[in-house]
Amino acid sequence: MGPQYLKGFGNHFESEAIPDTLPSLGNSPQKVAHGLYAEQLSGTAFTVPRHIGNQRTWFYRIRPSVNHNPFEPYPHLHVVGSFHSFSPGIKATPQQLRWSPFELDEKAKSQGADFIDGLRTLAGAGDAQTKNGLAIHTYIATKSMGKRSFYNSDGDYLIVPQLGQLNIKTEFGLLEVPPNHIAVVQRGMKFSVDLPESSASSPARGYICEIFKGHWSLPDRGPIGANSLANEKDFEHPVAAYEDDESEWEIINKFMCSFYRFTQNHSPYDVVAYSGNYVPYRYDLSNFCVIGSISFDHPDPSIFTVLTCQSDSPGTAVADFVIFPPRWLVQENTFRPPYFHRNCMSEFMGNIAGTYDAKTEGFLPGGASLHNMNSAHGPDSQTFENASNAELKPAKIGNGSMSFMFESGYQLATTEWAIEESGKLQQDYWMAWRDLKKHFKPPAGDGRTAASIDFGKNEQKEDWFLKINPNGRIPAIVEPNRNDFKVFETAAILQYLAIHYDPKGKFHFRGQPDFESEVMQHVFYSGSLHLPWTSSLSAGQANHFFRYAPEKIQYGIDRYINETKRLYSVLEVKLKDRDYLVGPGRGSYSIADINAFSWVFWSPWAGVFRDDVLTHVRLWLDRVWSRPQVQKGMHVSPKHNDLMDQYLDPDYEKKHEELAEKEAKWNSDWIMKGQNEQGGKK
Repeated sequence: MGPQYLKGFGNHFESEAIPDTLPSLGNSPQKVAHGLYAEQLSGTAFTVPRHIGNQRTWFYRIRPSVNHNPFEPYPHLHVVGSFHSFSPGIKATPQQLRWSPFELDEKAKSQGADFIDGLRTLAGAGDAQTKNGLAIHTYIATKSMGKRSFYNSDGDYLIVPQLGQLNIKTEFGLLEVPPNHIAVVQRGMKFSVDLPESSASSPARGYICEIFKGHWSLPDRGPIGANSLANEKDFEHPVAAYEDDESEWEIINKFMCSFYRFTQNHSPYDVVAYSGNYVPYRYDLSNFCVIGSISFDHPDPSIFTVLTCQSDSPGTAVADFVIFPPRWLVQENTFRPPYFHRNCMSEFMGNIAGTYDAKTEGFLPGGASLHNMNSAHGPDSQTFENASNAELKPAKIGNGSMSFMFESGYQLATTEWAIEESGKLQQDYWMAWRDLKKHFKPPAGDGRTAASIDFGKNEQKEDWFLKINPNGRIPAIVEPNRNDFKVFETAAILQYLAIHYDPKGKFHFRGQPDFESEVMQHVFYSGSLHLPWTSSLSAGQANHFFRYAPEKIQYGIDRYINETKRLYSVLEVKLKDRDYLVGPGRGSYSIADINAFSWVFWSPWAGVFRDDVLTHVRLWLDRVWSRPQVQKGMHVSPKHNDLMDQYLDPDYEKKHEELAEKEAKWNSDWIMKGQNEQGGKK
């Protein structure tokens, strides 16, 4: 039979392991029954008003807590409690982040780690010393604490087991906390964590939200009424149990986010009885009563809040603990997964079990994600497409799953361990949204739209596109103002647009035959940068051999990269005393620059990195890129926005080449597939 519990939330509890221990009058009698000592543990200042939540508990114990040897430092390298940008161990970023399941490093695995030594800080805000903010940790433990005990002077721990049951021995009694439960152990309470099921090969793992100020409370229900969400009767508190053990114990204290230790010759768990409202507790997440929309839309995820710690600003939390349990969805005419969002709060999520409905892949049990304040986030592209086209019949989602969120009104600063040392940060998380398509279809007007072609799905070879460009290549245009006249190939498109939409010749020098000729010379010359059938066989082939070819042929790579560099050297000579390729004086922007720019801009993709591009060509690139309409045109395809930012980085080769290789692999797959299919046709 497991431990017994006292039920309720915010109650004044009394519990005795030996009958008639608690004093009948007052809290601190001249002599306590059975020769015990009376000791008070305060959870709030003495003068906090009762209606706000004055908290304290009286212990009746074999020895008072003050009976111990002196403190000495206890080194712990992976726990952080100050989260300013200049604080040691901090590496803050607004980037959307996701981690694979956390693990101990090899040294810690070989030595073994209990709950305390297995703590690793992931993110936080504020400062523990000033009692302002919070910290988010993970724990990975391979062994029980044994005769070690811990208490935290910095804040309250909300513990979320993901893997392996925790048996938490406290001064108040025992809490058994398996996955899908939580435990809250408040500031100053001594506890030890035993692992009945865990080992080095199967560690216990989970998450902790530590709040530096205040305590967890139940959220107000407002117009929901008196019932649902987390009900008070489902919170469970330990009954008194004591140890009369006079062997040596080690007590570890976290104080101003440094760790200290002392020893004593008696168990810290010698409380025979207690009386008070400052008591640790556990909660079974399956008892949460989920509510939601029964018509259309869905309420904000705050309806899934189990516990909250409010800040000094009403309605704004230091932290909310929010869960996403199995539930029914019945809304009509509604996008049912979580919506795309830019939040004034920060959202740290963990996965206890199963699959989260907004992320079908990559968000694994034991892993986590962080979408910081104002960082855009939402369902991945596959989830969006599926949900946008799903039949809206009643459906139960999340069977066997449970995810949660620590949501905070603070900006969360991540730690160096989370970003670098853990080795679990998914560098390609941003790609979850890369394939979100443009579905915009404007109302009747000039009819001009831009459409992206998905090469991975071979859309360029579909019949509808081959009617626009029989060669099955981009770019191509269909002119709605001229009876859907079709034009393909870049040079032909530029010439067509100049003839019909540049009557003053601003971009092609109409009426100035010599400059017109120079423009066309450069347009045809730019073809040398990419067309595989021209005499130079350059950047287009460099792309292929450097990025896409299934086997690396060094001769082909060197041949075409060097030829591309030679062609850039021709531009270097032309641009030595000019701002643009054609025109009087230092030249003026024309379709000659437009035609050449993109192929030179994407040069890192062909293996010609920024340091290889000569000075005047680089200056010309920057000059053209600074034109707002150029940036607008280059951003027509949102899929490439992040890539463009990377190519503008002078350290591209060092910082982004790994991601480039992943992108190249994706491109290579469809290129070789199309090549093989074409080669098989008779």
